[in-house]
Amino acid sequence: MIPFQNITSKITPIAIKDIDTDMIIPAQYLTQTGSTGFGQYLFERLRKSDPNFPLNQTKYQGNSILVARDNFGCGSSREHAVWSLLQYGFRVVIAPSFSDIFSNNAPKNGLVLVQLSPEIIEELLAFEGEVTVDLLYQSVSYQKLLLNYRSSDGSNDSLEVTKHMFSFDQFRKDCILNGYDDLDYLLAHTQEIDTWNNIVSSSYLGGVATATGVVTQKNTQPKPQNIIQKIWEKHTVAQKQGHPTIFGIDLQLVHEVTSPQAFSMLQNRNLPVKYPNKHIATLDHSIPTRQDRENIHDPIAKNQVETLRQNVANFGITIKDFGSGNQGIVHVMAPELGLVQPAMTIVCGDSHTSTHGAFGAMAFGVGTSEVGLVMATGCILQKEPKTMKVEFVGNLPKYCYSKDMILKLISVIGIGGGNGHIMEFCGGAITSLSMEARMSLCNMSIEAGARAGLIAPDQTTFDYLEEKLVDQNKQENFPVKECSQSEGGCLEVTKSKLTGVQFQTKKEYWSSFISDIDC
Repeated sequence: MIPFQNITSKITPIAIKDIDTDMIIPAQYLTQTGSTGFGQYLFERLRKSDPNFPLNQTKYQGNSILVARDNFGCGSSREHAVWSLLQYGFRVVIAPSFSDIFSNNAPKNGLVLVQLSPEIIEELLAFEGEVTVDLLYQSVSYQKLLLNYRSSDGSNDSLEVTKHMFSFDQFRKDCILNGYDDLDYLLAHTQEIDTWNNIVSSSYLGGVATATGVVTQKNTQPKPQNIIQKIWEKHTVAQKQGHPTIFGIDLQLVHEVTSPQAFSMLQNRNLPVKYPNKHIATLDHSIPTRQDRENIHDPIAKNQVETLRQNVANFGITIKDFGSGNQGIVHVMAPELGLVQPAMTIVCGDSHTSTHGAFGAMAFGVGTSEVGLVMATGCILQKEPKTMKVEFVGNLPKYCYSKDMILKLISVIGIGGGNGHIMEFCGGAITSLSMEARMSLCNMSIEAGARAGLIAPDQTTFDYLEEKLVDQNKQENFPVKECSQSEGGCLEVTKSKLTGVQFQTKKEYWSSFISDIDC
């Protein structure tokens, strides 16, 4: 990261609200496996459709500060949006609000996000002079001409300096001022991460690992907690005053679009994937849908697929390739294989990772940098999210489905109404839903601006998981071959199923992850 302290520049005004990441950089340019060359595609659709779009005007060329309206950066988790802004030349974006995932990705790359009131934003959108953004002093300042003192020749012009202060996370401020990144911070806490992983995460039961198995712990916290707070507490590896939480991840889903740059990060720093068993990869974004889909005609997409195959082979990660019988959409594959379980933390370089919240898991999309962090350390840096309870009462009428439920919610709170929150969906209409319907609902929590959405586990959840996890033939283990077509070989994987008794132990643990009364 290039250090940043302050900058003086004219602004580029984009007077649009809800600018999403697909507007910032269209999806077709995500097929590159590198992290450079994205600046030329910034706002491409807007530039082509509108000759008067600011980036098409000479007077805005070379500016380093962009000003926009509410909810900038909503949409997908693609970190490419941040890269394209930086590579075009912007170091600062000023807006009244930013989407949750975008505001998480930006400072990790040194893009400074400044939040000011809508009234000030409107003033800046019309301002044509130079603006100074000072991160050290957390100020935005500029000079305005007092028109009532203006003379015909300008000799008596009087200028007024306007200064607006903004808040900024102290940890992120220190990182940007000094050019530090999250990986350096996490690597300095390797011992704490290893301890947490050995005691808690490796068991997937949240208990204390012992020589004979796992002893389930009870929550002794006297203060009532909701399910989100309980999962957060269980996965807090370390917390230092004034710093983000080192947050443990149980499972990372990997695909071909947002992983190549993450693998490159590890290669550049000579790091292995720390916990290969916590990752599973598949092909699902850049592959054809025709019958002979193994033949990828697009050379860029083919390179992306082959790069993933080579990377997982080099780093020891299991891949569900075409020959495995389990390749599919990443957020369908994982539940079908029984990999998603209540109280887990799950990430993927895809905003709709929230799908897995249907199982009572805390699942959310991350940027490519964070994909690399999980590979290198098994953790990411996070601030504890705000929580939102969304209760659907009554029964669903005929021809009304889970998508209708979330669209109704969005019509009430707006596409930015969930910013900064993880939603818990509850109520009679929720408990009546199938697991598939719950997955659709949680998937679309992102469209309401939420970081994620989840539903507490119940008997519907347990029945689904029992079918996936319990060995009906009483066999303890069975071998599965995972094939890499690019290598022409197979990786032997032992996949364990559970006995009925083991499943009951898990079920008792999962059942503790519900929101307490009066939380």
